[in-house]
Amino acid sequence: MCNWDKMTQKWDSYNEIFRRCHVYPLLFFIVLVWMGGLIFSFNRLTPLVVDDLLKIQGVWHLHQVVDWIPYLAHFYMTWGGRIGGEFFSLVFLSLPKSLYNWIGMLGYLLLVLLLYVNIVGRWTWSVFTFVFVNFSVWAFLPAFGQDLLWVTGAANYLWLSIIPLLFLYFLRLYGQKPMQWMTSWWMGSVLFVLAFLSGWSNEHISVMVFIAALGYMYLYKRKYNRMPKFIIASIIGIGIGCCFLWLAPGNFVRLGQPSSIGVIVNQMVGNALSILNYESTLPLLIVFVLLVPRVKEDSGLRNLAIIFLAGIILSSALIGVAVKIHSRLYFENTIFMIITSGWLIEYYFKEERKDTLLRFVLSVLLIGSIQLFFIEGRVAIAQYYHQWQQNEQLIQEDKNKGIDNIVINANYPKNRFCATYRLQNYVPDANNWMNKGAASYYQVKSIRTEYRQTEGGNAYYF
Repeated sequence: MCNWDKMTQKWDSYNEIFRRCHVYPLLFFIVLVWMGGLIFSFNRLTPLVVDDLLKIQGVWHLHQVVDWIPYLAHFYMTWGGRIGGEFFSLVFLSLPKSLYNWIGMLGYLLLVLLLYVNIVGRWTWSVFTFVFVNFSVWAFLPAFGQDLLWVTGAANYLWLSIIPLLFLYFLRLYGQKPMQWMTSWWMGSVLFVLAFLSGWSNEHISVMVFIAALGYMYLYKRKYNRMPKFIIASIIGIGIGCCFLWLAPGNFVRLGQPSSIGVIVNQMVGNALSILNYESTLPLLIVFVLLVPRVKEDSGLRNLAIIFLAGIILSSALIGVAVKIHSRLYFENTIFMIITSGWLIEYYFKEERKDTLLRFVLSVLLIGSIQLFFIEGRVAIAQYYHQWQQNEQLIQEDKNKGIDNIVINANYPKNRFCATYRLQNYVPDANNWMNKGAASYYQVKSIRTEYRQTEGGNAYYF
């Protein structure tokens, strides 16, 4: 017997002791708190970006609850159908940034917990799977800061994924075991509302959730030889929500003149191939390709995973009608590939290789990788934050001197953990719409970027 087999047998005996002593719930809680601490540290050092400053000026005019309805209606008619993201943006930007730092941490924890339960279904303390989810979020989001730390970005991506993931979790539960309470009229009503809100979330998620619901309907029919009424009602709810989202008058106003058929087809093909992006979903796709043949076809999981993968590709292609996938738009692809590959990994370790020692070793390696990502990101965010503080000081000093044409230093984000990475920010042209919006926020005539000596040089703080 090889040394690894001997160590595995010995570890299995320890593993049984850990289970009896409830060590795994404790480890799970420690990882949860640790991840919350990391993301809070990032949020605390992430300042508001120019796009946030523009939206804050909208918040200034919302004095009562009744003011919000015409504002959101105007947004729907003139800008886009994603009023959920606009609503969350306004709510978060009306709060002190110090309070939002905690809300942003809560949003991240809700995201990873919902991804986790969508993988495991009925609750179980799988520390390895939870670590895998967190690692994948940190490793495979090309615009981590835009999706999770930027207030407006998180409102449109992180927070708009919460309800769809909650909805899909209920479908996942029924897929594991048919439960009577899931077929009750009140639960059907709840699922219809969640489905409607999922369809009216954002363009990418709405299509993916619709296809995922069809996948679960197929699973129910194949596994239980019936299609419960709630899944049919849910699909109808998603479809209605999609109509409210996609057919919003503001979408057509914002897009203006439609692109040529050639441009649209090119974008759709490019979006479909975005699944091969090495910064995002390609590593998870490789896991999928390696493990999906090992899943027994009669389990139902294999076909569901294939439907999810097809849904990711198809939903990506369909939003090519309006936009090309880039930076923060990889968010939806990544979170659904995490679920899909997570199913296969869970199946592999439960059905084929019941090797608890290997899961432990992999968990340690993934945790170490997350810590390295954190160090890399914190240095970059701290540098950016220090430069932002210097620019804030320059603006206030010039205003106190009566100077209306403000010159600040360009602030370049270092990597994908910064909120403004690959995002338009201050530019040398004072007439740029971002600069003009920031000038309005600070109540000065103009703001532009140019090298300007400041005290403290390029030092940064932790």
